[in-house]
Amino acid sequence: MDILALFDEDVSYTSAFADYLNRKKVLAFDVYVFSNLDLLKDFLLNKKVNVLIGRKDILGLFDDYDIDRKIVLSDGSMVSEGNEFSIYKYDSMDKIVSQISGMYGYLNTHNKNGFEGMIGVYSPYSMSGKLDFSLGYALSLSKKCKTLYINLEEFSGLGTYILENESGHIKDLADLMYEYEQLKMGNHVRYVENIYKKDDLDVILPIRYAKDLRSIDSGVWGDAINKYAIAHGYKRVVVDFGNMLEDPFYIMDLCKVIYILTPKHTYEKKRMKEFVEYVLGSGNESLLEKVVTVDLPEYKAPDRIDDFYELEEGDFGQFIRELIDEVSIV
Repeated sequence: MDILALFDEDVSYTSAFADYLNRKKVLAFDVYVFSNLDLLKDFLLNKKVNVLIGRKDILGLFDDYDIDRKIVLSDGSMVSEGNEFSIYKYDSMDKIVSQISGMYGYLNTHNKNGFEGMIGVYSPYSMSGKLDFSLGYALSLSKKCKTLYINLEEFSGLGTYILENESGHIKDLADLMYEYEQLKMGNHVRYVENIYKKDDLDVILPIRYAKDLRSIDSGVWGDAINKYAIAHGYKRVVVDFGNMLEDPFYIMDLCKVIYILTPKHTYEKKRMKEFVEYVLGSGNESLLEKVVTVDLPEYKAPDRIDDFYELEEGDFGQFIRELIDEVSIV
């Protein structure tokens, strides 16, 4: 079994962490906790550790060690830099554990069975054009590799587009979370017959009112998307970010690239400026290195779901295909 080691000088904290895991048994790791640095050093010399959690300065002592993933245990601002993720020390244990599971799930499943991660589409200021671009992008990408499209925007309109021509239940995000829970329990059931499929693209429908799903921690969402992609053999997942997530920055950190539509109006530019300032101020500046701004060409907005496919075949689609090649997605 993989090994997770946590270090913190506060003995009461490490004891509480160990006690929680012993009671809940929710992580698929052998877990070791340390409050003595010398004991941690000796342990790392003799054991292969998959995940090491501790303060940033402590993690820096072990840069030359063979550790799959380091996670910063932050007691203040969230810091994510380079190959590191961060969790907030004083969050609830439930939240911390779900974030660890999501972070390691991403690492542990990345590149297995051909899965190469997520592509994000996000807008801090407007939904206008975002659905057209994200779905068009997924359609173009699906012609190059097996692709899943997930929309996390409440009232996105996508369900209305699709259900106009479909009858019966079509798999949505609630079904994805149900299957994720089944996979966690070892019930490897794959419900593939009712997913919406058009040409080479699979689409999981958003849900119209996301109150129940909005309470799900972002770490759980990240782990669920990764495990679902692996279980169904997808190479890429295109995620259209929306207000269904408590913390979209967490899943953005798992994306190879994040597309943001270029702001055109003064109001949009000001909101974009505030977004950048917030990212910098919250210690998530590494996210900005993944951002690609997109200035969409002129196009006729789709009226029906089939119009998206016609868009993909024309100049709009050519624009997207050039983007895919430019960023070397496949």
